[in-house]
Amino acid sequence: MKLKNANGVSEILEALAEIRDLDESQARSLPAGFYSSEKYLELEKEEIFRKEWICLGRAEQIPNPGDYFATDLVEEPLIVVRGQDKKVRVLSNVCRHRSSVILEGKGTAKHFVCPYHAWTYANDGQLLRAPYMDQVKDFDVKGCRLPEFKTEVWHGFLYVNLDGKAKPLAPRLKGLEPYITNHHPEEMDVNVVQDEVWPTNWKCLA
Repeated sequence: MKLKNANGVSEILEALAEIRDLDESQARSLPAGFYSSEKYLELEKEEIFRKEWICLGRAEQIPNPGDYFATDLVEEPLIVVRGQDKKVRVLSNVCRHRSSVILEGKGTAKHFVCPYHAWTYANDGQLLRAPYMDQVKDFDVKGCRLPEFKTEVWHGFLYVNLDGKAKPLAPRLKGLEPYITNHHPEEMDVNVVQDEVWPTNWKCLA
């Protein structure tokens, strides 16, 4: 009964621990709260989506310097961009001035201009221009930039780690190499990108 009625975070964790220790022959369904509890979802956002590597797309979506697309990850607005130095970066999509979202959609740009007060950033995140801030004592344009998140490209897939503390991704996925090598994922191209909103828990979709 405890598995069916587990809704609190501690109850769900206890139920999962019980299931984890069962033999395969005793496999059973996970508690409903694992999929429906809002509090458990918040825990997942904090412990998985902010602390682990999350795939945001493919490198061929931004093939040339200046190419970018905007996205969100657990309410964190992001810019995925290939800089003029050809390096792939994931930057905060929040202006350092008044916290306005800077970009939407996708495109190509050497500079990102905030629509609120026209603060202008290079596509590596460096602040270039801040109107009227020259009147503010000790404000240093060169010392201001968009935060950059830890990023890895693995076989063409773009990954980000929001808290910057995750261990390098590639060594952790080494065990997958024998299973994917014949598919040559690094040579694949994106043909269609489609956004959908599903009225379900992320684990159901996965």
